[in-house]
Amino acid sequence: PVDLYFPRDLAAGPIPVMVFSHGYGDTRTNPGFVALARSLAAHGFLVALPEHIGSNTAYQEDLALGLVDESFQATAFINRPLDISILLDTLEQHNAADFQGRLQLERVGLLGHSFGGYTAFATAGATVDLVHLQEQCVLDDEITPEEINLALLLQCRVLELSDDPAMLQMLTDGSLADDRVGLVMVMAPVTNLFGESGMARLQMPVVIMGGAYDIAAPVVPEQLNAFRGLTTDAKYFYLAENTSHTPELTGTVLRLLHPGNDAARSSEESSQWLQGIAHTLMIAHGKTHLLGEDSYLPYLRSAYVGTVSVEPARVHLIRALPPEDLESLEE
Repeated sequence: PVDLYFPRDLAAGPIPVMVFSHGYGDTRTNPGFVALARSLAAHGFLVALPEHIGSNTAYQEDLALGLVDESFQATAFINRPLDISILLDTLEQHNAADFQGRLQLERVGLLGHSFGGYTAFATAGATVDLVHLQEQCVLDDEITPEEINLALLLQCRVLELSDDPAMLQMLTDGSLADDRVGLVMVMAPVTNLFGESGMARLQMPVVIMGGAYDIAAPVVPEQLNAFRGLTTDAKYFYLAENTSHTPELTGTVLRLLHPGNDAARSSEESSQWLQGIAHTLMIAHGKTHLLGEDSYLPYLRSAYVGTVSVEPARVHLIRALPPEDLESLEE
């Protein structure tokens, strides 16, 4: 299943296309994702929201009912990128008859949240670094709570495909790459399995958005390390203070860290602003990198997010990350 969100005027000229991939246990009808799709469509993009069967809300509900016996099948690491490519193939088949050939499918923007961030990166050409992943998946008896990375519970399941060399090869040799991808924008992505070598394969513009208090996909191993591995000149990392994996987790984390004060309430008040700035940035990056509209370049500078940021969720734009800075963050 897929929902399409159309720009108001389909005859106004070439129509840029965006595809959004939801995360594990989520669905294409998540109100936050629908709001983003509507914002992008209002600014001239056709937006497609596919449902990733097998790792969505419905599958999680089946798990709770005992209808399935595992959280998801490891083949989802292959099926999700293929979902995107099959969707683009289908849009190409309908482009001439239904859109008068106006859909710009030769250069598409991919968006994703969490597991959907993995999906976007894999479809864009990032490859899994098995050696790196195996090292990360070795359990350490001395691990501390601060070092726990919940996202690894998901990513280590790639190793279940070791008995199927053909499937494993698809993850490691770039077979899942779709050359129609011209821009990647992800929120709280799951990326550790790619390693720096896998991320280096991406040569299109890449935008990563993360929260400093993300307890599901911690910012350093899952987002900053991925950013450091990028070799494309057009790379952007937006880091939001006092923000977690989802708005709901943000409120939970802040109530635990700051009991008795108004941090959680302030977070709820700023969530609408965060949604608005994320929409603005994605529109601006889409206009700039997919359409070449230089008038949106001022929105892509650190001065913009610095000026419009509000407490407690101030946003910082990082364009380069020296190794010593990353080491200090890890400490």
